[in-house]
Amino acid sequence: MSVQAKNFDLVKLVELKPKPWNKGAIEIRGPYYSSVSYGYLRDLLDDWGS
Repeated sequence: MSVQAKNFDLVKLVELKPKPWNKGAIEIRGPYYSSVSYGYLRDLLDDWGS
């Protein structure tokens, strides 16, 4: 990947390995997503059951 200009310096760009990927995941979030704490996620999964 070549050096790119970016609009926001606070956005971290991660260098990706070339395809094909053997493992890993890429997550792309929109502004409508919010992060959750480990405890909140644990409570959700406990509520949902197996």
